[in-house]
Amino acid sequence: MQTGSMTGARSPSASTAVWSVAGRFVVGPCVGRGGMADVYEGHDIRLGRSVAVKLLRAEYAGDEVLRRRLSSEARAAARLLHPNVATVYDVGEHDGLPYIVMELVRGGTLAERLQHPPMGQGESVRLIAQVLAALDAAHRAGILHRDIKPGNILLTEDGTAKVTDFGIAKALGPTADELEHTVTSEVMGTPRYLAPERAAGGKASVASDLWAVGVLSYEALTGRPPFEADTVLGLAVAAEEGHIVSPETYRPDLPPELGAIVTRALAPNPVDRYASASEMAVALLGATGDAAETIAMDLPTAPFPELAPLAKLRFRPSSRALWLGGGMALSLVILAVAALVLLRGDHHAAAAPPGSTTAPAPSVPLTTAPPAPTTSAPTTEAPTTTAPAPAALSCAVLRAERQALAQRQAQIDKREQSPARRAAANRAFDSQQHAIAQVMHQFCG
Repeated sequence: MQTGSMTGARSPSASTAVWSVAGRFVVGPCVGRGGMADVYEGHDIRLGRSVAVKLLRAEYAGDEVLRRRLSSEARAAARLLHPNVATVYDVGEHDGLPYIVMELVRGGTLAERLQHPPMGQGESVRLIAQVLAALDAAHRAGILHRDIKPGNILLTEDGTAKVTDFGIAKALGPTADELEHTVTSEVMGTPRYLAPERAAGGKASVASDLWAVGVLSYEALTGRPPFEADTVLGLAVAAEEGHIVSPETYRPDLPPELGAIVTRALAPNPVDRYASASEMAVALLGATGDAAETIAMDLPTAPFPELAPLAKLRFRPSSRALWLGGGMALSLVILAVAALVLLRGDHHAAAAPPGSTTAPAPSVPLTTAPPAPTTSAPTTEAPTTTAPAPAALSCAVLRAERQALAQRQAQIDKREQSPARRAAANRAFDSQQHAIAQVMHQFCG
């Protein structure tokens, strides 16, 4: 990859109208300024598309931690091909400063949108579900974001959420060394969105990412933060105590089930939160199933890749597309299908092609595999394999999901002390069980 000069690190002058990066990107005005880098609007002359160029500021040229952080952001985002993650196109150095070329998103940030509340329930749920879809893809790829907040969620002009800024992301498992760049015991993140266990010096986890989504959800639905304090320490103490006003207090029109979902995401103890982004999305869509309008998806026809293709949902409140893919759990799609069956009653399942492969039922994403590339080589008959028909596989997964729901409901009954919250949670579980039963009756006999 071609890069700029490595000498004399300097940021582009504010008066510079146009400059060039790597002989490919014509860069214009600065459109955003973050904690360590500036973002410029540019144009990819090779592919003829608008781009955003994120460039480390000159005053940080000698800061190796920040340089590694920008590199980490690029590598983490580049591993996620997902419609709710801002796409990275290129990386390199310009005049000694590292840069990232990425998708240009023109609709501002969720932080800016929250400055003009209230957001409607439909808009809030749609955006939260999209953030969860992006996180689910990241977590399945072994990446924790660690800094989910409204400022790191870009909005397209049609209102689609794009998670960005993986600068302090951390890899999990065998790839951890690739992305890890923080000093031991260093606490990173934005205080208001920092889970209590992380504020106390604990490790980041899926649960801490979801806690941040809980804060974001509370703000989107009520127009105010769940915890308020004059100091960072006071904020951490408030989060640790976990005493929050139920969202329905500020928004009486919210379903109690929706308030219970947000409250659970903000539980002080990580084990009391949702186990995954997809589980939280299942609960979210189960509590607001009347928002589902149309579904475009196919049964799998090939082995599932690590990052699966996409399943598409549309929501009535905004008539905009919500893409849930990149490895979303099957249960999320099940709830959407169930909502469609309950609302429309006239769903006709298309015949699915054979060839599904077996996989552990609870974690199989229901998405369509990409078509094989066309070549001029002679065709040969594929080897015959014994695999369950898609319908049989789907019914098996439905039964497994129903059993898993029953087990989680039993745990809630034992753990939740508040009668009101227990009742709300049970109503949400009952709604999901009923939805699954409807789908099984429709498709499994």
